Amino acid sequence: MLEALPLKLKEVVVLRYYQDLTLEEIADLVKVPIGTVKSRHHHALKRLRHMYGQRDHRKERDGYVY
Repeated sequence: MLEALPLKLKEVVVLRYYQDLTLEEIADLVKVPIGTVKSRHHHALKRLRHMYGQRDHRKERDGYVY
């Protein structure tokens, strides 16, 4: 699901959760304001939640439950 995100959203997620950087460190690294990083982080998580929800509904629709 991460690969489906646009690059700008994906980089924030990777830096935050895979590299364990703070939002302030990410802002310094990618040279954008902290507000932009917070916005990208919020939108990325919202999209991932939406994709995850769609994935679960597909399984239920197919009669396939884990």
